[in-house]
Amino acid sequence: MAQDYVKYKLHEAVEALAASASPIQRRLFNAWMVLHTSKPDDFDNSADGERFATVMDALTAREASAEEGTAEATTSHLTNEEAEAIAKQIVELDTACRPLLSE
Repeated sequence: MAQDYVKYKLHEAVEALAASASPIQRRLFNAWMVLHTSKPDDFDNSADGERFATVMDALTAREASAEEGTAEATTSHLTNEEAEAIAKQIVELDTACRPLLSE
């Protein structure tokens, strides 16, 4: 059950990345908002869970200051290249968790 939910959340995160004209840093924050309630143990495949943990760690690496949270503090300070690399990891994880389509 948790695996199905986290797959759904990954898809929602990819949509948050793709369906906006906002800067990539803001889209990553929106993707984090979708994903933050999931955890690595939700994945049936431990390697996918580890990849998820790596993404979430990358999105919360910076200490928060004032009223912002760690995700906003982190994503707002990422370069475009750093943000694009994390977004790519989210898309790749979503792709890896989807069942292969039969022809």
